[in-house]
Amino acid sequence: MSIKQDFKTSSSNLGSIYREYNIEETQRYNNFFYGTLFEDTIRTNVHREIFQIVKKKLVDLQMSNRVKHIMERIQNTNNIVLQHAFLFFALSTIKEVKDYVYTKYQSPEKQQKILKYIDGYIKEQTEKLLIGGFKSLSEYTDTNRENIILELGLHY
Repeated sequence: MSIKQDFKTSSSNLGSIYREYNIEETQRYNNFFYGTLFEDTIRTNVHREIFQIVKKKLVDLQMSNRVKHIMERIQNTNNIVLQHAFLFFALSTIKEVKDYVYTKYQSPEKQQKILKYIDGYIKEQTEKLLIGGFKSLSEYTDTNRENIILELGLHY
């Protein structure tokens, strides 16, 4: 085998591996939680959309200046921990956010699994957060992230 043939074979194999990797990554990013946890653009877009849903729910309520300030800070944050914490908290407290997330999954079985997970584990952890069961917001966020990976997996 000549060097040119050997190079063509290697290049062909690398192209094939790269295509397979791209297909795999595309499938992963189509998984709502994988994309939200590991892909910056998806996470930012999801954060923006969920913030808008929450904002619509709060529009009729009278908010103090302090709450308005907090909402502005949450809206403009690039902090990954805060974005994920906001997602988990909103999932467990606002029905429209839960609807937004579970409709990202196509099959009824997956939707039911996601709903059960949100209504069970995430809601439980949020209640624990509210009564001071976590040392920090980071611990709450990390606990939810880890459990999503363990319970729902990355290939869903």
